[in-house]
Amino acid sequence: MSSGNSDKEPRRQEVAKQFEIAMLVGDNLNDFSDIFYRQSSDARNAKVDEIQQGLGSRYIVIPNAMYGDWLSALVPKGANADSALRKAIRVE
Repeated sequence: MSSGNSDKEPRRQEVAKQFEIAMLVGDNLNDFSDIFYRQSSDARNAKVDEIQQGLGSRYIVIPNAMYGDWLSALVPKGANADSALRKAIRVE
C-alpha cells in the first residue's frame, strides 16, 4: 500500500476509514504519527514525551540497525553525512 512517499499519515488515515487501529508497529517514529514527520531531533524527542504513555502498548518499536533516520540524528550538525561517516557510526 506504499505510495512512494515517506509520509505515512495518508496510509494510516486510509486504513482508519475501515478499521480501528489498535496498535502501530514500526522502526521509525514516522510509522506512528505525522507529528514526527520532518521534525528536528529535539522536536521529535519532545513529541516522544507527549506520546510516552502509549509506548510499548499502542506504539511498538522494532529497531532496524541497518538503515533509518536515526543515522542522520547521530551525525553532528553541519557534518557531511556521507556513507563513510554513516558506516563509522553504525555498530556492526
